[in-house]
Amino acid sequence: HAKPWDSAAARNAGNIARIGVLLRALHGVTVDAPRYAAAAIAGSYLADPAFDRSRLEEREAEWARDLLFLAQRYDVRHPPSVLCHNDLVAANVLDDGDLKLVDFEYAVLGAPILDLAGLAAMNDYSAAQCAELLGAYYGGEGAPFSLDELAEVVRMLRLMAYFWARIGAARVGGSAGYERIAEEMLEFLK
Repeated sequence: HAKPWDSAAARNAGNIARIGVLLRALHGVTVDAPRYAAAAIAGSYLADPAFDRSRLEEREAEWARDLLFLAQRYDVRHPPSVLCHNDLVAANVLDDGDLKLVDFEYAVLGAPILDLAGLAAMNDYSAAQCAELLGAYYGGEGAPFSLDELAEVVRMLRLMAYFWARIGAARVGGSAGYERIAEEMLEFLK
């Protein structure tokens, strides 16, 4: 029986190599999907009527500005080119000896860095683990971006997840699930 990963499994060196290879294969699949537009997504989150931007703490207001800046940079530097899962929390990886991805609800056409950074962001990869992931994904080719650029996209995705969770909690009156995600991202963003 396939079991979902947890974050510890996602950070395991052998599993980092395995998921890197799986993502490379996923990114070779040709399908029609919506195009990932980071600035439009960030803007829609920050303009959502359920989210009162005027009541943000100073730190959150700074994060909102940071998110918009990073999203605009992302769109310029990383045009959509491959199918991306776009929700690589550990539980969306099933393992029965072979890895399988589930929950393609947020699948988009994006740049490979979107999934690589998403995996790192949602599973708290260290810089060394990010380097391992890039090595597994790109093999001997070398990544077309630096670890610093990957870290920038990781930060953008954590900010996106934080504001997404805040909006979700506001819409459903403080759902524990959304609040837990916001708290996890808050820990990463400090």
